[in-house]
Amino acid sequence: MTNEHILISDNTIDRVGVDYKDNSGILSTYVTDARILHNEVSNVPYDGIDTGYGWGINDAVR
Repeated sequence: MTNEHILISDNTIDRVGVDYKDNSGILSTYVTDARILHNEVSNVPYDGIDTGYGWGINDAVR
């Protein structure tokens, strides 16, 4: 349930979350080796970039 080696780069992200105001411009959850580089994020009502956020549904059982 984990993604690996994700690259998010050189994007323009503008006016996301117009209808659902609790969304992020970029959201990276349950990822190993995520690189978020050189993005322009603007006009988002919540967070520009969220990492490592989850609700525990896919957490490893210990």
